[in-house]
Amino acid sequence: AVQQGSNFYIPSCNGGATGSPSINTIYTLDNHLNLQKTYNFQDSIIGGKNIFFFVNNQDANGTFTIAGMKFPRKYWAWSNSTKIFAAKISPSGGKSSEIMIDTGDVRYSDNIHWSTTLADSSMLILAVRTDQGTGFYTSIVFKVDKNLNLLWEKEYPENSTQAFLRNMTVCRDGSIILVGSVGGTAFQVGQPCVVKIDQNGNEQWEKMFSASGNSVLFYGKDLDNGGSGFLGYSNSFGNGLPGSRILFIKTDANGNM
Repeated sequence: AVQQGSNFYIPSCNGGATGSPSINTIYTLDNHLNLQKTYNFQDSIIGGKNIFFFVNNQDANGTFTIAGMKFPRKYWAWSNSTKIFAAKISPSGGKSSEIMIDTGDVRYSDNIHWSTTLADSSMLILAVRTDQGTGFYTSIVFKVDKNLNLLWEKEYPENSTQAFLRNMTVCRDGSIILVGSVGGTAFQVGQPCVVKIDQNGNEQWEKMFSASGNSVLFYGKDLDNGGSGFLGYSNSFGNGLPGSRILFIKTDANGNM
């Protein structure tokens, strides 16, 4: 869910695991979590099978800006590659504009992890790109402007380490914190990882922290003292969820513990 003013917007892909178009729904709730309105749109208007999407905002005309991932080909299967898209959806369920971010190589599959809108109405999209032939993956951030034009696409960390970044937070100074893990997979995490970038995608610093067992960070935030705090979990007793403990890391402004 995303909060905008006094409203919350909750996205839902209501279709089953079939190739036929399905109905997607955006639920609007007030600040007491009472349902106010529902908005529906079909997969067919975004040119593919919608798998998951975020609602970024709703403008004064009621148009939603969304970002998600989809199967872009007509005959899809779970073995096919998913691609990132962003679209503007009217309250009546129509589409005014769309962009699909496609590498042009069907073996690369992009899995969206987070999306956020900046003060200038541009949008950042965090994804993990996997080469389905080799299994190699890397974390990617895309920036699109308010008209859904792609401004840039960059890989993090910049040293080409396999990183599974899961969340991003915009700090008070406009920089962006990316958090997740390195050295693991979608199901077996490695060690905590933090990358800090500016709004142009320039990397300010990156840190890989040591923690016992398999460990991952899910959230980061800038603190009043200029440093940052990060929250996740660490498995100190082997693989799997049993034995997991809350992991909290606090750093200075340069990412040093």
